[in-house]
Amino acid sequence: MSTVTEPVETQAGGARTPWSVPYWDGLRERVLRYQHCTNCQRNVFPARKFCPYCAAAAFEWRDSAGRGSIYSFSVLEQGAIAAFADSAPYAIVIVQLNEGVRVTSRIERAHFDDLACDLPVRVDFDDLHEGLPSFMLSGPE
Repeated sequence: MSTVTEPVETQAGGARTPWSVPYWDGLRERVLRYQHCTNCQRNVFPARKFCPYCAAAAFEWRDSAGRGSIYSFSVLEQGAIAAFADSAPYAIVIVQLNEGVRVTSRIERAHFDDLACDLPVRVDFDDLHEGLPSFMLSGPE
């Protein structure tokens, strides 16, 4: 497991913190991970020191199945983050994972006109941007 003692900004805008190391390690393994509070039994994303629901610091890490649906989306005509500037225009999505947490990411291999809320998606991993998760449209499960 990697060791991080202070927050470190990544090129693509994410912060590596001591409490998010298992998330970043999972991305290297092409696994999307989230925290599960063992005190209140709620799933949490992004990684936190304390549960936003009960304030406990009692987490275990779980692997997501990587499936969910589009909760919201927007098409960016200019790269909002320098690491993605050459990719513009691109779509940003908020994905409601089947595990109940929401993840903000990009959607790949989709025509902007085909995007709509509630469409099923699955995780993919972006080899160009530090292995960050992206999503693609998928058929029904």
